[in-house]
Amino acid sequence: MLYRFRIILDAEEDVFRDIEIMADNTLEDLHNTILQSFGFDGTEMASFYISDD
Repeated sequence: MLYRFRIILDAEEDVFRDIEIMADNTLEDLHNTILQSFGFDGTEMASFYISDD
């Protein structure tokens, strides 16, 4: 299974990336993919949570 996400950067202009990861990837894999897709240097923090709301 493949998951598709749209990541939106909170900036003055709309900046977004569409990324895809496999279902067996970890949240760390997701984090690293986001960093790479925006060209961040890897020092940014991230948090993820699972919710059914």
